[in-house]
Amino acid sequence: MLVYITSGIVLGLLLSQAHAERCEPAGSAVEVRAHVSGSDALTVSYTVVNNTRSGIAWMRIGSAGPERTQLIPQQTPVIKSAPTGWAGAVVYPEETPDMHLWWEMKDGGAALQPGTTASGFVVQVPGPTTVQPGLRGVDGRLVRPIDFGSLPFTVGGTGMQCWWGRVR
Repeated sequence: MLVYITSGIVLGLLLSQAHAERCEPAGSAVEVRAHVSGSDALTVSYTVVNNTRSGIAWMRIGSAGPERTQLIPQQTPVIKSAPTGWAGAVVYPEETPDMHLWWEMKDGGAALQPGTTASGFVVQVPGPTTVQPGLRGVDGRLVRPIDFGSLPFTVGGTGMQCWWGRVR
């Protein structure tokens, strides 16, 4: 029985990784831009530009392909807003030290249509000065503050397509 459970977990991890690898590089098809303001507490506002032929139904910031963002407790983010018809959350995948920001449309008509731009994806996070020099992560390696203005992203279209890139 343990063999089947372990096999299922491994298969699930492989399938989720394979899905991430099927996403296309965003190039100029999708752009995610960040505007960072503040010093002690940072407000990061993301804007998405959809130059694809599909509506965008979800966005993940902090994870794209094999790239992951390790949680630094001193910089735990809080979702502050989402565009109308969308909802956001901070996601902490089980059994990992990672996190990512997640927004998805809650209303079928809220997809970001081709050729349009949406803003209002906002997160608040303590500034980098809260991360003390010499801090080590759970793996023992030195930790640098998270730069929420240049994280990897993945966005998904309404037609099961997805694109990945880096926030600018």
